[in-house]
Amino acid sequence: MSVSSLEETTYNFEPVEFSDLTLLYQNAAFRVHKYVLAKESSYFSALLKGDRTIDSVALPDISAGLGKIWGAPLMKKWLSCLYRDTALTIGEFTYDPSKTNITSEFSMISMVDFCQYFGCPRVEAQLREISSKFLNSSLIRKNPWMIRYLPRLEAAKWKELVTLYVQAIGENFKEICKEPNYTEAEWSLLSTDVQYQILAISEKHHLL
Repeated sequence: MSVSSLEETTYNFEPVEFSDLTLLYQNAAFRVHKYVLAKESSYFSALLKGDRTIDSVALPDISAGLGKIWGAPLMKKWLSCLYRDTALTIGEFTYDPSKTNITSEFSMISMVDFCQYFGCPRVEAQLREISSKFLNSSLIRKNPWMIRYLPRLEAAKWKELVTLYVQAIGENFKEICKEPNYTEAEWSLLSTDVQYQILAISEKHHLL
């Protein structure tokens, strides 16, 4: 999908004939239902109670600069979670790398960001549970992307995942630094405490 085509994209949530609100996000439109959003999100509940005549809302861009192509599809996926009455499953967040650049890890962490920003505790709890299981079981050693995820995991207070990632990065830090995707800019985003832990683990690991 090109950026130009994305600018004209409208995502409809069923039943379409009863949709009463349009969300605008990164030049895409989402036709949704006030009742669902107000029930699941404290952000939308406060917004819609304040003005019941609202029929369109421009959402702030919280995609961390990851681009229009990734942002709108992830927002659609997140909104679909709010509509779900049944529990979410890991299989729903497993992507085929030959068909999309969105990784399962990125998808899960980003949607937890959405939940925190818009105040959606029910869906956030489910996403945290399956994310922890998935990230724990699919951790990719020597992957520079682990460093990119860490600040977001710290911000989300996922202590168990931060510990897991710090250990994995520390044990493979010298190899990670040699990878072409590694940048010192991403390293600088880590807290001083996490940087110290990683370096300590790396030094100890290479002395063994």
